[in-house]
Order: sequence, then C-alpha cells, then structure tokens
Amino acid sequence: MTTPIGSLGLLPLGVAPQRDLNGPAAAGNAAATGPVSFRDVLLNSLEQVNQFDKQSQASIAAGLAENDLTQAEVFTAVKKADLALRTMMQIRNKLIDAYNELKQMRM
Repeated sequence: MTTPIGSLGLLPLGVAPQRDLNGPAAAGNAAATGPVSFRDVLLNSLEQVNQFDKQSQASIAAGLAENDLTQAEVFTAVKKADLALRTMMQIRNKLIDAYNELKQMRM
C-alpha cells in the first residue's frame, strides 16, 4: 500500500478542506453549518491527533508483522502523528500563556 506524498491529507489541526462556495447549494450549506465554537474546534483537533496516533501505532504493528507496508509508509505515519502532537502541544502552550496573561491583567 503506497500513498503519494501529495495525497497525505495533511491540514492544520481543526481546519476542514475548503469547499466550492460558488455552487448552487452554497447558500444553503453556509446557513446550515452555522457558527463553529472554539470548544468544538479544539475537541475535533484532539480527536484528529488521537486518530493520527492510532494510525501510526497500527502502521508500526503492520510494519513489524511484515505486511505490505514499506518503511517509508511507517515513517510517514509516525511523523504525521508526531507533527500533530507537537502542534497540539504548541496550541496548549499558547492557551496557557494567554490564560496567564489574562490572569495578570485582573490583578
């Protein structure tokens, strides 16, 4: 099983693929989705990080069991999970910094 590099589907955490908003159903789709809360974006991002981790663990197990996966595919899955986790950690750090700054403003 090989995956072309361009089709890895990597998007920033919490970002959905863009849709064509010029189609006839664009007005209906925009109204149906409504506003997205920060909490939902954060929870979806955490779930995405978890999915990347599960995929990397499955790839490692399949690679060790000498299935159809190449070393490059296993490495790519592990790097995707690592990048997603590092990005989530940076988001967490920024949120903590913002919270501490707000806390200092109250004093």
